[in-house]
Amino acid sequence: MKKDLLYFVLVLFFASAAFSAQQKNLQSERAPVDGSLEATMKFIQEKLNSIGPVFYVGHAHDSANGHDWTTKFKDEASEVVANPSICRIRYHWFTSANGDVAMDKGVGFALKDVQHIRVLPREEIFNADNASAGHVSWSAKVEPPAYVLLVQRPAHVENHFVFLDEDMAKQIAKALTHAVELCGGKLSQ
Repeated sequence: MKKDLLYFVLVLFFASAAFSAQQKNLQSERAPVDGSLEATMKFIQEKLNSIGPVFYVGHAHDSANGHDWTTKFKDEASEVVANPSICRIRYHWFTSANGDVAMDKGVGFALKDVQHIRVLPREEIFNADNASAGHVSWSAKVEPPAYVLLVQRPAHVENHFVFLDEDMAKQIAKALTHAVELCGGKLSQ
């Protein structure tokens, strides 16, 4: 009986220690929402640089004529530098469709210029773009599901970051929101 009780206490102790360590790891992965600008920018930089290339497939259907087509995408933000001293994020953006490079250059933005930050499913953006281009009969499906963190600035200029992990996209969006506020920017709702 004492042996069973001792065994139970030891198991409980180790389970409690493991849970506590896991919670600490989860907390270190979360955005420092109330942290300093330096800590927030470091979090943004590290997380965006850790993503690597994102591969996904867009399947499209035209309900007007029954045509279907598939496009293979590769998107990558690399060399991200989140500079707290000038409240600016710069990075290299690469995107291709079926191996054809659509963009491969350095880009960036000042945090004070950011007007809106949001995370949307990639297929929702495809469908909205198709509708605004007059292709209301086109619909898209993305596999695996991909998510886009949109950073909108004046004159409808946007920066995109693409993720396969929606929670990570939302964490970075939250950190970006905090950084914009710390840099004196005003986000619209």
